[in-house]
Amino acid sequence: MKPMPTPRRLRGFVMIYALGVLIFITVIALSLAYVLRLDAKLVNHEKTAIKTEQALRGALHYTLAELAKARALKPLLDSGQTVQTPLWSTEAGPYQVRLDDIDITIDFARVNPDINLATREVLARLLLYLGAQNMTEAEHYADIIIAARDKVDPNQVAKQAAAGGQTSASPGSTGPGGTNPPTPNPAAAAPAGGTPPQTAAPPQAASPTAAGAPAPNTAAKGFSRIEEVLALDAIPLPLRNGTRPAKKDSGIEAEAPKPGLAQLFSVATGTRGLDVNRADLALVAAYSNAPLEKLIDFDRKRRQKPMTPDEGAALLGDGAKGIFAPANTATVQLKLVSTNPLYPAVAEAVVDPNAAPAPGRIIRFTMQPLAQAEQPGGAHSRDSGP
Repeated sequence: MKPMPTPRRLRGFVMIYALGVLIFITVIALSLAYVLRLDAKLVNHEKTAIKTEQALRGALHYTLAELAKARALKPLLDSGQTVQTPLWSTEAGPYQVRLDDIDITIDFARVNPDINLATREVLARLLLYLGAQNMTEAEHYADIIIAARDKVDPNQVAKQAAAGGQTSASPGSTGPGGTNPPTPNPAAAAPAGGTPPQTAAPPQAASPTAAGAPAPNTAAKGFSRIEEVLALDAIPLPLRNGTRPAKKDSGIEAEAPKPGLAQLFSVATGTRGLDVNRADLALVAAYSNAPLEKLIDFDRKRRQKPMTPDEGAALLGDGAKGIFAPANTATVQLKLVSTNPLYPAVAEAVVDPNAAPAPGRIIRFTMQPLAQAEQPGGAHSRDSGP
């Protein structure tokens, strides 16, 4: 028979038990406090995100109202009368709007073409301008892009191009008459530095699809996000992301920065035509295949005053027919950036300011990752309607 524990031993057991209970309660209390603090941070983050998004939406509606006001006062200006308040224009900007404690910059961005609709020849000429060593290398990179886009073998793309067949299964990837134009002669290609070839087959004529209009859902192939293009490691990083200005020892800029695929193309928007007044000159060179002197003259004249698509095509030659979006397109693309560090956000929108009822209609409003703040052709993190 075991002896009964002494009172001293009983007191030791009670103390150990009490300490265990206190430790358990302390752990539970600390865990609960941590969870509550985390929940408070999440609620505050969600509150900030919602406030910022609503502020950007408010700035977008304000932009539509300003454009409607400018459109309503245009007859007065045409008659010679003056207006005290400055009127907004899609050809000017950027503009600043302050809503509560959030400062928002609104810029009318250039409308980039959809890379899913670009032909092999356009991609090759563009990559040559951006820094590929020669046309053979540029065509190799173009084959990689088309193969990843259309889910085919890169060698098959090159063979189909050599045979004169169709190189892409994406909508709009064929040239006039349903076939791709012949591959340019590499010997006639420009050196890496930007001079486009003087003679080559005319590029694909762009469809009169309005800039920013959604692409018809006719094929499951194609890129859905710009990250898919940026993940093509076989293509040099400067061609994908662009280059920064190179500086000499004295700090003087030695070489101007060049854009990359991420800055020049959009993804899954269905945009075919270029913006004649805002499109990057590299895109104009790749799509039109115009001589260097015509490109320089075109860029100089569009800087002097806005021009129509017909005027731009006339300056560039026969290869530029149909590459610009129609002048009467109703859609306008905007970029909205919150410059307040407490409410960082970037959004893009496509609006139709002429749609009824006034002041217009929001076709698409898209929140972007902050990393894409300086990349107009960047990816979208969340897409929502008006």
